[in-house]
Amino acid sequence: MAWTDDQVLVCVVQDGTVYRYNVHAELCAPQFSMGKECFEQGVVECVFWGNGMICITEGFQIFCVPDFKNPVPCKLADPGIEEYPLCLAVIEPQYTMSGNVEVLLGVGDHVLVVEEDGVQQLGVGVGPFQKMAVSQNGKYLATFTHDGRLLSSLPPEQIAWCGLDSVLLYWDEKELLMVGPNGNPVSYLYDEPIRLIPECDGVKILSNSSMEFLQRVPDSTVSIFQVGSTYQQLCFMMF
Repeated sequence: MAWTDDQVLVCVVQDGTVYRYNVHAELCAPQFSMGKECFEQGVVECVFWGNGMICITEGFQIFCVPDFKNPVPCKLADPGIEEYPLCLAVIEPQYTMSGNVEVLLGVGDHVLVVEEDGVQQLGVGVGPFQKMAVSQNGKYLATFTHDGRLLSSLPPEQIAWCGLDSVLLYWDEKELLMVGPNGNPVSYLYDEPIRLIPECDGVKILSNSSMEFLQRVPDSTVSIFQVGSTYQQLCFMMF
């Protein structure tokens, strides 16, 4: 389940039935089904974005609802896999050349890109990938490989983009690691479970006791307060 951009809570059950609730826990729209194949095979996992979602079944078939305002499920091309992918991610329709959703599957030592019209391979020999996350503008893909090149052989529980130039990796109840564009990590420790929620300019960090917002310091703020800036010189002159 997940919240849409319209603050609607979408819940998908195993037989492919989709329920939608408002913030008062009231059904706000008629339920609908992802189709006969989803009902027969069972839904294993869903990935949501703004106002749409994809789901993958136990038969490794992928179905999509591009827009919950017009919930018409469609089936994507058969990925032709025989085991469940190690990880999956979605490139939203507004960021693809075709205008349709693209689903990324971490399979073996490569990534499969699945669309309505076909499937293509990317990054052969680079994987296996344990986790993937697409940046907010749809241009970049962050991955955590099987050999743990970033930090550890233990794959993170969550991975999320923080803005457009850094990636957050979270190990359950242990550590939150931010990796910048030059590969230099910054570590944050938490003594309770957290949840990462990507935003356009940062990441919300939710726990049982607090909500934090982590973002890169904007360039405009740096230019104002850095040593030698005009603003700093004016403050010095005032004193």
